[in-house]
Amino acid sequence: MNSQGAFKLGNQIYEGLVKIDKYDLVIQPALANNWMRSPDGKVYTFKLREDVYFQNDPCFSDTIGRKLTAYDVEYSFYQICTYDPKNVGFAQTFQDKVLGANQYFELSKSGRPSIKIEGFKVIDNFTFQITLEKPFSPFLFYLAKPNALIFPYEAVWKYSKTMVSNAVGTGPFMLETIHSDQSVTLVRNPRYWKKDEDENQLPYLEKISVFFNEEEKNEFTSFKNGDLDFLSNVPKDFMDDVFDREMKLTPQFSKYEIYKVNICLSVYFQMIITKKPFQDKRIRKAFNYAVDKNLLLEYIVGNTNYIPAIHGVSPPTFKNYKIEKINGYEYNPELAEQLMAEAGYPNGVGFPVIKMVIVERGKNVAEAVAKMLEDNLNIKIELQLAPTFKDKIENSKFGHADLYHAGWYADYPSPENFLALFYGKDVPVDTLLPSYPNVTRYKNPVFDSLFNSAIHSADEGESYRLFLEAEQVMVDDAPIIMLYFPVYNTLANKNFVNLPMNPLSYFDFSDVYFKK
Repeated sequence: MNSQGAFKLGNQIYEGLVKIDKYDLVIQPALANNWMRSPDGKVYTFKLREDVYFQNDPCFSDTIGRKLTAYDVEYSFYQICTYDPKNVGFAQTFQDKVLGANQYFELSKSGRPSIKIEGFKVIDNFTFQITLEKPFSPFLFYLAKPNALIFPYEAVWKYSKTMVSNAVGTGPFMLETIHSDQSVTLVRNPRYWKKDEDENQLPYLEKISVFFNEEEKNEFTSFKNGDLDFLSNVPKDFMDDVFDREMKLTPQFSKYEIYKVNICLSVYFQMIITKKPFQDKRIRKAFNYAVDKNLLLEYIVGNTNYIPAIHGVSPPTFKNYKIEKINGYEYNPELAEQLMAEAGYPNGVGFPVIKMVIVERGKNVAEAVAKMLEDNLNIKIELQLAPTFKDKIENSKFGHADLYHAGWYADYPSPENFLALFYGKDVPVDTLLPSYPNVTRYKNPVFDSLFNSAIHSADEGESYRLFLEAEQVMVDDAPIIMLYFPVYNTLANKNFVNLPMNPLSYFDFSDVYFKK
């Protein structure tokens, strides 16, 4: 199960102070009924609901879930701020944001600190306050991320490191069974706090079964056989089974609803720019000009609905963010050849062999990109197949190879989510240490300054303007080879009600039901 799959399941079991609306992707109340932000943008005061109970579980003395309070929010957030070799949540939520969180995290490396985190404060049983070091425009989106979901201390004490298979939250569904990376079954939480407008108890559904298939063929076969009610994307090898020449559903699939969804996902190749030859910006730009994205989409990806990533790394899914204003990279092999010559490698002479790490699922795309680079730049690329996606990620963090086939799926709707991948402060000085999420180890003080100004602006228009400037700086430096943005052909049972499709593939099943 990948991180996106875990989040889609996790937000059915757990809840945070706030959540993302599944229709328009704006922040809405969850465990917090309401909140206030101070005029300086640094202090958030959350008023919690007083009718929320944790799901029934043996971790509680009488197996009956107790009422949630502000102390549970405090406990959960302290766990995020406590050092653990596997803790990546701190960097993705409170690091450099919450007052005193950095100091607590550093001290926790030597045991539980005696100090408190100044930025977390329980006002009373149902009021919690967070104080930031300085304003941070997307902070509420950070509180809607999977790392900020709330859980009881009893579950941590009882299950410790097996909480993945013993999840206890406040959400609409409870974990019934989990079979490794094969399937998960969720059942209705009878004590869920939320009701519909007619005072009917939510959720409506009694059970949700989720199956994981790494192979698209197996997933499609299960859907075709009627074992699944939902297919996130029709694989390219089965487009002719599903669509006729006019891209209308064939009779066999006409019982389903089709959705064209611009996904908040960017696909690219990462270059480790601290290593030769990618220390030279001309080489990185040449690699970008040498890839024919339209050809890649038509013949390899097999989906011309996909959008070539000409202008930048941020998908064209953010309202009022004019990504088309960024000057990027059209296919231009002549200019690519010229840049290589300027960098001292005319016709590729003397250029070192490039090691490209890929995974099986993206092998066709990686092989096609490697062939374009070899043909247009007259260079040699050596493909290395990573056993698993996790192995590829670990390899890329340390930068053992030169090029990595990658993608980034946003977990909240903001260009900040993508541009944060290039923030220089996240790059360790020691090149032998892992670098994440800035895998390319890209550093540019102009980019960092613009990015910082954008995230600390309270005005969205000003913030977006600065993000665009920062993204143009990054695109000019070309630490990645930008490829494309997917547009999914999603099929779903026509009888689904309240299951909207959105760019985040964010699902809230609390009010979903089937029409008779």
